[in-house]
Amino acid sequence: MHCIQQHTFGLARYTYMLLSSLCHGNKRPVAQMYTQGQFESPSTQGAILNFNLVDSHGQIIGYSKVERMASLYNIHLRTGCFCNTGACQYFLGITDQQMKRNVQAGHVCWRQH
Repeated sequence: MHCIQQHTFGLARYTYMLLSSLCHGNKRPVAQMYTQGQFESPSTQGAILNFNLVDSHGQIIGYSKVERMASLYNIHLRTGCFCNTGACQYFLGITDQQMKRNVQAGHVCWRQH
């Protein structure tokens, strides 16, 4: 299990480093990363990388659009954030009221778009 943990963490850290370095032509970042720290240790981060892709104006690109584009290149992503509502709320600064409205609107874990 330790070897698996190290390997999956290494893959996530590598992806984190690549995404963190990507910029649009106007020098704005391509991805907004949501982590505690800089992916230093598998004991504090784990192998999951949470991020949003953003356009050259800094606007978040919707996860369903990202998922559709990735699938064209045979890239498989787990998209959305409602399987971990606590992290979603924390990193995106969503209030309790906004979370309730999202759930009432049907935004739940594994919902098909």
